[in-house]
Amino acid sequence: MINKKSLLLAATALTAVASNEALAIKAGPFVGATIGFGRTSAKSQTTAVSGSVGTVAATPDQINGQAFTKANLTQNHFTADILAGYLQEMSGFLVGGELTVGLATGKAKKAIRAFGTFIDTDDVTMKKRWTGSLNAVAGKAMGSIFAFAKLGLGLDGLETGHTDPLFPKKKHTALSVIPAVGAEYAVTPNIGVRAEASMQFYMSPKAKNLVQNNGGTPAVITNTSVKHNKMSTVALKGGVVYHV
Repeated sequence: MINKKSLLLAATALTAVASNEALAIKAGPFVGATIGFGRTSAKSQTTAVSGSVGTVAATPDQINGQAFTKANLTQNHFTADILAGYLQEMSGFLVGGELTVGLATGKAKKAIRAFGTFIDTDDVTMKKRWTGSLNAVAGKAMGSIFAFAKLGLGLDGLETGHTDPLFPKKKHTALSVIPAVGAEYAVTPNIGVRAEASMQFYMSPKAKNLVQNNGGTPAVITNTSVKHNKMSTVALKGGVVYHV
């Protein structure tokens, strides 16, 4: 015999099922925003390209005598990104693309360079100014949770220089490959909260034509380049996504 209590339990179960279906991550366009923290490391190498001693052009031997050292460099930075993309359901999976652009704050300063007969204690500096990436996304929606992986091509704006005010900073760009994994949880039919972790591998960005006064009598002026070898970033991000 069916009583009121049984009907109430059945109605509650049906409501829960309907709610879970309503909160599933949807295919289609989406936009969002994230904030995060990253740590970048690189093996920076400064090389003399040309120069002068006083008003006289430096000879190749004088230029080669500027023995700039290689040095490890690290940077901690915060990021704020906006993103937009599209997901398509395919054989039970969600696949699509995503574009992100953002700003980064933080400065790296961890190198002492040596040349000739003296040590210059001014540090190499490098900081991210802006970031962007184009990503392929694929994942599985399991109820209200969407677990995904991404693989992207990144382009970052960097600024490289030294703490020495006579060594002007140079703005340049860096290409990278970015694998990432993450998950999104649907809190309403259209809004999800997201967390992701990524690794970013750079293609050895280089800052060219950094003019520096190395001191001495007469002064040695050197045109140098700084190359950031084996540069990579580990980052954690979290944010909100709106599915249109």
